[in-house]
Amino acid sequence: MGLLDLPAELRLRIYDYLPELCPDRQGSVAPNFNTPAVCRASRQLHNETLPIYAGNSHFEIEIDESMNDQASRMTSWLRALGPLGVGHVRSLQLNCHWDIRQPIRWQGHVGFYIRLVKANDAWQCTAGTYPFARDTRDMRLQSVELVQHVVKQEVLQPIATRDKQALRCSDVELAVAAMGIVASHPISTSDTEQGELGRTRRREIWLDMEGQLFALNADKSPGAGGR
Repeated sequence: MGLLDLPAELRLRIYDYLPELCPDRQGSVAPNFNTPAVCRASRQLHNETLPIYAGNSHFEIEIDESMNDQASRMTSWLRALGPLGVGHVRSLQLNCHWDIRQPIRWQGHVGFYIRLVKANDAWQCTAGTYPFARDTRDMRLQSVELVQHVVKQEVLQPIATRDKQALRCSDVELAVAAMGIVASHPISTSDTEQGELGRTRRREIWLDMEGQLFALNADKSPGAGGR
């Protein structure tokens, strides 16, 4: 008698003992990400174990690579989980860096993140910088707060109206697009230019970033269409 010959209730009990399906799994998504072997063994096992794996894992993804890169972490993750897996995700953190030339990029502590967590049947969104991203005008922090607001409005509000509040691939893609907009508008940690040219430049950067963010919509995000 094989595994699939057992009653469904017994199979679900067996899945509880598989290390790759255990609760509170932590891990960063690597390039060419794939799901555990048990999720790919057969269509039936895929349908039974993928929701468990996705719901029990805390996914953390570096999204600096282009979404158009077929080998990127995000593209691999979305392809591997598919709508079924993404719909059962309960914890996802997206990490990004402002588009600043190295070595300043790494020495300047210019990373930021968006964290989506489903707790008590409701989604929460938190955001921040790491390990430290204060600038002389706090514009970095304000830009991260702005992208957090956009994700709450364009991702979490629509999710709240869905059955089981399931996450969709297009939701993740919109959050990635929003973070990409912020990342493409870097703000120096030492911008002390006080003249009119400096004020004009900062205002133009902010207005352009704000306009692009507010133009985002879940129906317009890459791959949208209910995925």
